[in-house]
Amino acid sequence: MERVCELQATDPTVADVVSGRFPAAECLMTICDQTKDAATRIIERAQLAGAVRPDFTGEDLLLFFGTNALLARAVADTAPDTWRRQVAFLLAGLSTEAAQEPLSVAPLTPPQMYTVHRP
Repeated sequence: MERVCELQATDPTVADVVSGRFPAAECLMTICDQTKDAATRIIERAQLAGAVRPDFTGEDLLLFFGTNALLARAVADTAPDTWRRQVAFLLAGLSTEAAQEPLSVAPLTPPQMYTVHRP
């Protein structure tokens, strides 16, 4: 996750691709969907191993990457490493120890994420 976020911060094109900013590029979006499916399987394995909180979803990851891309772009000239702090907070919050109580808001559903991710 940290490496993807670093790429987003240092290469605006990567940020745009990871954020789904090219919905008309069908081949690229197919690759993005396949990558999201692989990431979801990794999340599920990490959850089964007890390493990641059970309520974290692939949609949560996509939403995080989308917001990281916006953050990286917004602070590029002022504080270009700010994204690192946000990644650190996210990673700390994903631990099973951090999941003491359920979150008060449900994750986006796949159709909602599709709408948000590809306006």
